Amino acid sequence: YGLDPNRIGFMGSSAGGNIARGIALKTSLVYAPTDDLDTSISAQPDFIMMLYSSVTAEWLDPASVAAAPKKMFLAYTLDDPCIEPTNNKKFNAMVEEEHLEDRFQVVEYPDGKHAWGDCNYYPQWKGHACCRWRDLGEQFLRQKVIGGL
Repeated sequence: YGLDPNRIGFMGSSAGGNIARGIALKTSLVYAPTDDLDTSISAQPDFIMMLYSSVTAEWLDPASVAAAPKKMFLAYTLDDPCIEPTNNKKFNAMVEEEHLEDRFQVVEYPDGKHAWGDCNYYPQWKGHACCRWRDLGEQFLRQKVIGGL
């Protein structure tokens, strides 16, 4: 299929973001190998993208983050009733303190609540700041994933 095994990522929104976050720190297989690909290609994604999800305390430890995927995009809103943004804010501060901006992009929007991934579906969202996530996500992929591997 022409896939580059060094550019395989995972994207999740809401609970799917929790799955992305969970697999991101896995560095070994969680099943018995069935063929050569299982042992020749890393089970860890090379990048993850998370929308309206949150990081856990585990992600606030620089040692854990060192083992994380090479790249990560996280976008969330402060008024999301489904997540607690505190850890995301702490994670963003750690990214800045540790100078990890080349690997991680954290985008915080003041409002937008939850489930704004497809802003075209809701006409009232047209022009809302959180709807820029697609442009920023594409920029992340072009600069940090496609150009950065």
